[in-house]
Amino acid sequence: MTKKDLIRNSKRAACELKDSHPVTYTSGGNADSALFSELSAEDREKISWWINEKLVRRGTPNMRRTSHYLNILLARDTGVRISNNQFKDAMLENGYRPAKVNETYWSFPISESSPCFEALATEQKFAF
Repeated sequence: MTKKDLIRNSKRAACELKDSHPVTYTSGGNADSALFSELSAEDREKISWWINEKLVRRGTPNMRRTSHYLNILLARDTGVRISNNQFKDAMLENGYRPAKVNETYWSFPISESSPCFEALATEQKFAF
């Protein structure tokens, strides 16, 4: 990669929307454009169920729980492993909008009382 490429990539947003779908750029300048719609029907159903049953909306973005973190919880609860870009696309498809589109890891308006966080509170309570 040339110096000119590095400068161009450093000015590029970490993520952008193209045709209403996210495209996330890696530090090396590669684009992750994998979409929710590319997953099997079974996986899409599991993911949509998890988003709608395990997340509770709130009025303001939750800056503590990013798409990366939520994706880890999704995999823990469902066994479905997807890219960060596919997770962001799934959230868009299920009606969630990010606080800032141009960031690598998105923050969504999700309550700390969401059911997906319950196991974490229990685990932390018993941690030594």
